[in-house]
Amino acid sequence: MVVQVQRSAEDSSVVEATYEGEHNHPRPTGASELPSCAAQGGGSVPCSISINSSGPTITLDLTKNGGGVQVVEAGEAQPDLKKVCREVASPEFRAALVEQMARALTGDRKFTDALAAAILRKLPDY
Repeated sequence: MVVQVQRSAEDSSVVEATYEGEHNHPRPTGASELPSCAAQGGGSVPCSISINSSGPTITLDLTKNGGGVQVVEAGEAQPDLKKVCREVASPEFRAALVEQMARALTGDRKFTDALAAAILRKLPDY
C-alpha cells in the first residue's frame, strides 16, 4: 500500500491523499463494506470509506472550490457513500480532474524542464 499526502498545486489550503495498492492485513472488525464503485476493476476510484469507530470522521471534500474540511462526530448522519462514489466516478469529474492535473503540471516550469530533460536523455543520439 502506497499512501501519498501532498498540498494541492492550485490551492495550498487543500491537502490531497492518494492510496494505491492493496491492504496486507485483515479488515478491522466492524469495517463497512466497500461500495460497488470501489470494487470495480480497471483502476482505482477515489472514494472515501468510513470505518466504524468512536472517534470523529474527517471528510475532505475536494469536489468543491476551496476544498472544505468537515468533521462529523460519531453517530451523526454520514454522507451517502454510494452517491459520492457515483459522482466521483462520473466522466465529468474525471475529465475535470485530468484538466486540473494537466494545468498543475504544465504550470510548473521546474517540472516541465525536468520532464523535457528526462525525455531527451532517453532519445538515441544521432
